[in-house]
Amino acid sequence: MAESDLCFSSSSSKDSGFFKLLELPPDLCKLIESAADSMTPLRDDAVVIRDQINEILELTPSVPKLHTLTALLRGREYDDGQEDDDIYEGLPEDTKKYTYEDALRNIQASDAELDRGLKDRHILNIHGELRPIAPSYLNRLLELVLNGLVALSLSYESASVERLSSSLADDHDVPRAISTQVISWFGSIKDGKWKMDVNPLIKEVGLGVLRQHRVSRACEFQSNVFRRFR
Repeated sequence: MAESDLCFSSSSSKDSGFFKLLELPPDLCKLIESAADSMTPLRDDAVVIRDQINEILELTPSVPKLHTLTALLRGREYDDGQEDDDIYEGLPEDTKKYTYEDALRNIQASDAELDRGLKDRHILNIHGELRPIAPSYLNRLLELVLNGLVALSLSYESASVERLSSSLADDHDVPRAISTQVISWFGSIKDGKWKMDVNPLIKEVGLGVLRQHRVSRACEFQSNVFRRFR
């Protein structure tokens, strides 16, 4: 009797559930059916189960709900000099942390889709917890990165991640996990070297400058209005 081997994908061991649907080749189907009809098991310890499928489920791709990340993480911003637990004071116990696993479950996205969404929205993954970085702090970090490249005489096309992150940690108390994630948003890291994507980084720094100017003008306008109606 011919022998056939069934092999599952490498990720099958991670799948949850109790059943698997297999599409078998015709010759293997005939072999199983003949064994079941003759009540002859394929092996001494084999159990043959035969049934019919009465319902067909059609699977359609779903769009990841990445746009909900902003609302889910509102009020959890990571800012300069902020202690890890500061933002959770006064919040209910069950709302203290929103994790990477929570996002995978609620947003219905693959790991790659979620990682891309976190990068595009400048959301940090700190030991599994998701926290968006405050725009003002992001702007400051990018300025420190640019200054660090000059101070360390590093090329923006092949900068040592270790030297750059160590400099930010030692001189400005920026955790390595934070600085490494931030530079990965604005370039690629390979073999310990960071290649800057110049245009997005310069654009973000420019937006930060404009944002500060807008806040300054708004404060000035508010002050003038207040003096006028005193």
